Amino acid sequence: MASNPVHPKDTDHRYADVERIGFAVLMIGAPLLMLGAAFFHPPHGIDSGAQYYSASHDHGTRFYVAHTLFFLSAVLFVPAVVGLARLVHPTHPKAAFWGCVLSLMGFVGYGALDGIDYMTWVAGKDNTGLDPVAMQAFIDEALHTRAVLIPVLLVFTLLPIGLVVLAVGVHRAGIAPGWLAALMALGMVGVAATLQYPVLLVISALALLASFGTVGVKLLRAPSGEGSAVGPV
Repeated sequence: MASNPVHPKDTDHRYADVERIGFAVLMIGAPLLMLGAAFFHPPHGIDSGAQYYSASHDHGTRFYVAHTLFFLSAVLFVPAVVGLARLVHPTHPKAAFWGCVLSLMGFVGYGALDGIDYMTWVAGKDNTGLDPVAMQAFIDEALHTRAVLIPVLLVFTLLPIGLVVLAVGVHRAGIAPGWLAALMALGMVGVAATLQYPVLLVISALALLASFGTVGVKLLRAPSGEGSAVGPV
């Protein structure tokens, strides 16, 4: 007895829900990891090698957990941004394209900054035999070497620029109000700029959760079979 063939449209219909739920989970999970990192993070600036080293040396576990959560959060944010661009694309393809491209390029700079964090954690570990004074001087030199910082920071700057473009698209598409969409870029800049101030760091992570997370929740609540479609927040 021949089985009934599965129509391609039926498969597309079922997979649309997988895509919708997957992007929703990413949009919620990424800022939640960022928020966890903000709570764990020991305060430190990045202007002084000695201060940076001390945070790693004196709070090794917290430093490692926090910066690992920052890193994993970025891993989830990358596809979350793609999902956000897909929501914007049907009505505002230019904002979707440039917002997505610039944001994803910017995450490369984000990853490079995370690499410096991991290097600092290794330098600050106990029982490595590394000279603390030499390590502090090395970190300080890395933080002030323009040949390293200029390309890394320039690429990272593309991230908030891309999120601003996406936020405009999100607002114009009626997915979220402008003030809420703006928190995407503001929150990301805040996380990068407030490592020394725990309260501001947490507020920045909450801004990311409010913006990305709200869209994610709307996706979860969207009717089955609508794929990436989401109504206004």
